[in-house]
Amino acid sequence: MIKRVEFYRNNKNVVDESVNFSNYKDFNDITDVEVWITYDESKDVVYDFTGENLIIGRLIDSLPEARIVGRVDSSRDLCEELYVDLRQAKAFLGVTDSLKQLSKCTRLKVCCVIEKDGRIISTGLNGTPAGFKNCSEVFSPIERLKKDYSTKHHEFSEAYEVHAEMNAVLELGKNSSIDSYKDLTLYCSTCPCPGCAKMIAQAGIKYVFYHNEYDRLPEGAKHLKEFGIYVFKC
Repeated sequence: MIKRVEFYRNNKNVVDESVNFSNYKDFNDITDVEVWITYDESKDVVYDFTGENLIIGRLIDSLPEARIVGRVDSSRDLCEELYVDLRQAKAFLGVTDSLKQLSKCTRLKVCCVIEKDGRIISTGLNGTPAGFKNCSEVFSPIERLKKDYSTKHHEFSEAYEVHAEMNAVLELGKNSSIDSYKDLTLYCSTCPCPGCAKMIAQAGIKYVFYHNEYDRLPEGAKHLKEFGIYVFKC
Protein backbone atom coordinates (compact mmCIF):
# COMPACT_ATOMS: atom_id res chain seq x y z
CA MET A 1 0.00 0.00 0.00
CA ILE A 2 0.99 3.65 -0.36
CA LYS A 3 2.24 4.90 3.01
CA ARG A 4 2.62 8.58 2.19
CA VAL A 5 3.30 11.06 -0.59
CA GLU A 6 6.10 13.63 -0.20
CA PHE A 7 6.26 16.79 -2.30
CA TYR A 8 9.51 18.64 -2.99
CA ARG A 9 10.39 22.04 -4.41
CA ASN A 10 14.03 22.12 -5.56
CA ASN A 11 15.02 19.24 -3.26
CA LYS A 12 13.30 20.79 -0.24
CA ASN A 13 10.37 18.95 1.31
CA VAL A 14 7.35 21.23 1.34
CA VAL A 15 4.41 18.89 1.94
CA ASP A 16 4.07 15.47 3.52
CA GLU A 17 0.49 14.35 3.11
CA SER A 18 -1.50 11.15 3.34
CA VAL A 19 -2.82 9.47 0.20
CA ASN A 20 -6.13 11.27 0.73
CA PHE A 21 -4.51 14.55 -0.30
CA SER A 22 -6.18 15.43 -3.61
CA ASN A 23 -5.66 19.07 -4.58
CA TYR A 24 -2.32 18.54 -6.36
CA LYS A 25 -2.95 21.37 -8.82
CA ASP A 26 -2.26 23.86 -6.02
CA PHE A 27 1.36 22.70 -6.14
CA ASN A 28 2.16 23.53 -9.76
CA ASP A 29 5.73 24.53 -8.85
CA ILE A 30 6.53 21.15 -7.33
CA THR A 31 9.68 19.64 -8.88
CA ASP A 32 9.72 16.16 -7.32
CA VAL A 33 7.22 13.77 -5.76
CA GLU A 34 8.14 10.65 -3.82
CA VAL A 35 5.46 8.00 -3.35
CA TRP A 36 6.45 5.75 -0.44
CA ILE A 37 5.24 2.18 -0.87
CA THR A 38 5.09 -0.74 1.52
CA TYR A 39 6.07 -3.98 -0.23
CA ASP A 40 4.10 -7.05 0.83
CA GLU A 41 6.68 -9.75 0.13
CA SER A 42 4.03 -12.48 0.15
CA LYS A 43 2.83 -11.11 -3.20
CA ASP A 44 4.45 -11.67 -6.60
CA VAL A 45 4.04 -8.07 -7.74
CA VAL A 46 5.98 -5.44 -5.79
CA TYR A 47 3.16 -3.00 -6.30
CA ASP A 48 0.00 -2.63 -8.38
CA PHE A 49 -0.19 1.03 -9.37
CA THR A 50 -3.59 0.51 -10.98
CA GLY A 51 -5.17 0.51 -7.52
CA GLU A 52 -5.27 3.15 -4.76
CA ASN A 53 -7.91 5.16 -6.68
CA LEU A 54 -5.39 5.61 -9.52
CA ILE A 55 -3.48 8.11 -7.39
CA ILE A 56 -0.35 7.81 -9.52
CA GLY A 57 -2.19 8.73 -12.70
CA ARG A 58 -3.70 11.74 -10.94
CA LEU A 59 -0.27 12.87 -9.78
CA ILE A 60 1.25 12.52 -13.24
CA ASP A 61 -1.62 14.38 -14.93
CA SER A 62 -1.83 17.16 -12.31
CA LEU A 63 1.93 17.79 -12.08
CA PRO A 64 3.17 17.48 -15.68
CA GLU A 65 6.60 19.01 -14.94
CA ALA A 66 7.36 17.10 -11.75
CA ARG A 67 9.49 13.98 -11.42
CA ILE A 68 7.27 11.24 -9.96
CA VAL A 69 9.22 8.50 -8.19
CA GLY A 70 8.04 5.40 -6.36
CA ARG A 71 10.20 4.58 -3.34
CA VAL A 72 9.88 1.01 -2.11
CA ASP A 73 10.98 -0.36 1.24
CA SER A 74 12.22 -3.91 0.72
CA SER A 75 14.19 -6.51 2.67
CA ARG A 76 14.91 -8.55 -0.46
CA ASP A 77 18.53 -9.31 -1.21
CA LEU A 78 18.78 -7.21 -4.40
CA CYS A 79 18.67 -3.86 -2.65
CA GLU A 80 17.36 -2.24 0.50
CA GLU A 81 15.56 0.56 -1.28
CA LEU A 82 14.13 0.60 -4.76
CA TYR A 83 13.28 3.67 -6.82
CA VAL A 84 11.06 3.56 -9.89
CA ASP A 85 10.32 6.42 -12.28
CA LEU A 86 6.54 6.25 -12.44
CA ARG A 87 6.09 8.87 -15.17
CA GLN A 88 8.56 7.00 -17.37
CA ALA A 89 6.86 3.67 -16.65
CA LYS A 90 3.47 5.06 -17.64
CA ALA A 91 4.93 6.52 -20.85
CA PHE A 92 6.69 3.31 -21.94
CA LEU A 93 3.64 1.20 -21.16
CA GLY A 94 1.66 3.64 -23.28
CA VAL A 95 4.07 2.87 -26.12
CA THR A 96 3.40 -0.86 -25.76
CA ASP A 97 -0.36 -0.30 -25.76
CA SER A 98 -0.09 1.67 -29.00
CA LEU A 99 2.37 -0.59 -30.82
CA LYS A 100 0.59 -3.82 -29.92
CA GLN A 101 -2.03 -2.92 -32.53
CA LEU A 102 0.60 -3.82 -35.15
CA SER A 103 0.64 -7.45 -33.99
CA LYS A 104 -0.89 -9.90 -36.46
CA CYS A 105 -2.17 -12.22 -33.72
CA THR A 106 -5.96 -12.61 -33.82
CA ARG A 107 -6.45 -13.67 -30.20
CA LEU A 108 -4.20 -11.41 -28.11
CA LYS A 109 -2.03 -8.55 -29.35
CA VAL A 110 1.08 -7.95 -27.24
CA CYS A 111 3.99 -5.52 -27.45
CA CYS A 112 7.15 -5.43 -25.38
CA VAL A 113 9.90 -2.79 -25.20
CA ILE A 114 13.23 -2.91 -23.38
CA GLU A 115 14.64 0.34 -22.03
CA LYS A 116 18.05 1.48 -20.78
CA ASP A 117 18.83 4.97 -19.46
CA GLY A 118 15.46 6.28 -20.64
CA ARG A 119 15.93 5.05 -24.21
CA ILE A 120 14.12 2.20 -25.98
CA ILE A 121 16.78 -0.22 -27.24
CA SER A 122 14.58 -3.11 -28.36
CA THR A 123 10.97 -3.85 -29.26
CA GLY A 124 8.98 -6.99 -29.94
CA LEU A 125 5.49 -8.03 -31.05
CA ASN A 126 3.93 -11.46 -30.73
CA GLY A 127 3.58 -13.34 -33.99
CA THR A 128 5.12 -15.94 -36.26
CA PRO A 129 8.74 -15.83 -37.52
CA ALA A 130 9.41 -13.45 -40.41
CA GLY A 131 8.16 -14.84 -43.71
CA PHE A 132 5.82 -17.38 -42.11
CA LYS A 133 2.03 -17.12 -42.33
CA ASN A 134 0.31 -15.41 -39.39
CA CYS A 135 -2.73 -16.68 -37.57
CA SER A 136 -4.73 -13.90 -39.23
CA GLU A 137 -4.08 -15.73 -42.50
CA VAL A 138 -4.86 -19.14 -41.04
CA PHE A 139 -8.14 -18.33 -39.27
CA SER A 140 -10.76 -16.42 -41.22
CA PRO A 141 -13.17 -14.06 -39.40
CA ILE A 142 -15.84 -16.78 -39.63
CA GLU A 143 -13.55 -19.43 -38.18
CA ARG A 144 -12.76 -17.15 -35.25
CA LEU A 145 -16.44 -17.33 -34.25
CA LYS A 146 -16.47 -21.12 -33.95
CA LYS A 147 -16.40 -22.87 -30.58
CA ASP A 148 -13.15 -24.68 -31.26
CA TYR A 149 -11.30 -21.54 -32.38
CA SER A 150 -9.62 -20.95 -29.03
CA THR A 151 -8.27 -24.51 -28.91
CA LYS A 152 -7.08 -24.46 -32.51
CA HIS A 153 -5.45 -21.06 -32.10
CA HIS A 154 -3.66 -22.23 -28.96
CA GLU A 155 -2.26 -25.23 -30.84
CA PHE A 156 -1.14 -22.97 -33.70
CA SER A 157 0.42 -20.48 -31.30
CA GLU A 158 2.31 -23.16 -29.38
CA ALA A 159 3.72 -24.52 -32.63
CA TYR A 160 4.50 -21.37 -34.60
CA GLU A 161 4.19 -18.08 -32.71
CA VAL A 162 6.93 -16.22 -30.84
CA HIS A 163 5.96 -14.16 -27.81
CA ALA A 164 6.61 -10.40 -27.80
CA GLU A 165 9.07 -10.69 -24.90
CA MET A 166 11.09 -13.33 -26.75
CA ASN A 167 11.23 -11.19 -29.87
CA ALA A 168 12.37 -8.17 -27.83
CA VAL A 169 15.15 -10.16 -26.11
CA LEU A 170 16.27 -11.66 -29.43
CA GLU A 171 16.33 -8.20 -30.99
CA LEU A 172 18.33 -6.96 -28.02
CA GLY A 173 21.11 -9.36 -28.94
CA LYS A 174 21.32 -7.81 -32.41
CA ASN A 175 21.77 -4.27 -31.10
CA SER A 176 25.49 -3.61 -31.36
CA SER A 177 25.16 -0.08 -29.91
CA ILE A 178 24.58 -1.41 -26.37
CA ASP A 179 27.73 -1.18 -24.27
CA SER A 180 26.27 -2.94 -21.22
CA TYR A 181 23.31 -5.17 -20.47
CA LYS A 182 23.02 -3.96 -16.89
CA ASP A 183 20.12 -1.90 -15.56
CA LEU A 184 17.66 -2.98 -18.25
CA THR A 185 13.92 -2.58 -17.75
CA LEU A 186 11.26 -4.45 -19.69
CA TYR A 187 7.78 -3.02 -20.30
CA CYS A 188 5.04 -5.25 -21.67
CA SER A 189 1.38 -4.66 -22.42
CA THR A 190 0.61 -8.10 -20.91
CA CYS A 191 2.31 -9.92 -18.03
CA PRO A 192 5.04 -12.27 -19.32
CA CYS A 193 4.31 -16.01 -19.21
CA PRO A 194 6.51 -18.45 -17.20
CA GLY A 195 8.43 -19.41 -20.34
CA CYS A 196 9.28 -15.80 -21.15
CA ALA A 197 10.19 -15.20 -17.50
CA LYS A 198 13.12 -17.59 -17.90
CA MET A 199 14.40 -15.75 -20.96
CA ILE A 200 13.96 -12.36 -19.27
CA ALA A 201 16.00 -13.54 -16.29
CA GLN A 202 18.70 -15.00 -18.53
CA ALA A 203 18.97 -11.66 -20.35
CA GLY A 204 19.84 -9.94 -17.07
CA ILE A 205 16.71 -7.80 -16.89
CA LYS A 206 15.95 -6.77 -13.30
CA TYR A 207 12.73 -4.79 -13.60
CA VAL A 208 9.47 -5.67 -15.37
CA PHE A 209 6.43 -3.44 -15.75
CA TYR A 210 3.20 -4.71 -17.29
CA HIS A 211 -0.32 -3.46 -17.83
CA ASN A 212 -2.68 -6.44 -18.25
CA GLU A 213 -2.82 -9.93 -16.80
CA TYR A 214 -2.22 -12.95 -19.04
CA ASP A 215 -5.31 -15.09 -18.52
CA ARG A 216 -3.94 -18.27 -20.11
CA LEU A 217 -0.74 -18.54 -18.03
CA PRO A 218 -1.19 -16.29 -14.97
CA GLU A 219 1.88 -17.38 -12.99
CA GLY A 220 4.45 -15.35 -14.92
CA ALA A 221 4.86 -12.73 -12.17
CA LYS A 222 5.50 -15.48 -9.63
CA HIS A 223 8.29 -16.92 -11.78
CA LEU A 224 9.82 -13.49 -12.33
CA LYS A 225 9.91 -12.88 -8.58
CA GLU A 226 11.55 -16.27 -8.02
CA PHE A 227 14.28 -15.22 -10.46
CA GLY A 228 14.95 -12.09 -8.39
CA ILE A 229 13.18 -9.66 -10.73
CA TYR A 230 11.12 -6.75 -9.42
CA VAL A 231 7.65 -6.76 -11.01
CA PHE A 232 5.21 -3.84 -11.14
CA LYS A 233 1.73 -3.56 -12.56
CA CYS A 234 0.84 -0.11 -13.89
